[in-house]
Amino acid sequence: MAHNLLIHKEFLRTLPEPLTRELEERAVVRRFADGEVVFRRGDDAHGLFGVRSGRVQVLGRGADGKEFVLTVLAPGEWFGELSLFDGLPRTHDNIASGDCELWFVPTREFREVLRRQPDYYAPFAELLSHRVRMLMGLLEDAVLLDLPQRLAKRILELAGDHGAEGDGEEVTLDLHLPQEALAAMVGARREAVGRHLKKWEREGWIRLAYGRLVLCSREGLASVL
Repeated sequence: MAHNLLIHKEFLRTLPEPLTRELEERAVVRRFADGEVVFRRGDDAHGLFGVRSGRVQVLGRGADGKEFVLTVLAPGEWFGELSLFDGLPRTHDNIASGDCELWFVPTREFREVLRRQPDYYAPFAELLSHRVRMLMGLLEDAVLLDLPQRLAKRILELAGDHGAEGDGEEVTLDLHLPQEALAAMVGARREAVGRHLKKWEREGWIRLAYGRLVLCSREGLASVL
């Protein structure tokens, strides 16, 4: 379904705790089942969302009509702010990945927060700037990196942002990640991705299980880049 993954937790730091606390106080909680649509590209914007629990996939669409994952939002991350600033429709599909609970701040409440605290415009400007930089990086990867490099980079990013530390330097990716999904993230056929994964497993760099991946050697995968 998807073919490029961009997951970075760094932009969580762009929303200071007082702002996050005020947003949560003004929010209502909405619950979504796995695969349920939060909003679609082209929808009118009615408010800001934040992930309380679970995850949300942000999907784009290529010229061929195929969907691809731009980012996966984890608890603590806010999204949907762009349309609240420019007044234009939503730019991407946002879909629940597993059951999740979301904070929802209606537009009027969001604007009231900014009216009362104009300094809060700055963190949102930083958030938007950071996402633009990430998108530019994604475009560069698609043009400049070959498949093994794209695949190694995605696994390292996933481990950094959704990894649970284990024995030694092992990191288990806290995501259901069958090979079909991983192949879709890097725009490749499952068979090609599978060959690289098996090779890296023989090298001792990763370990595969049903829908799971364990990173055993960051240095090994990094050497591919």
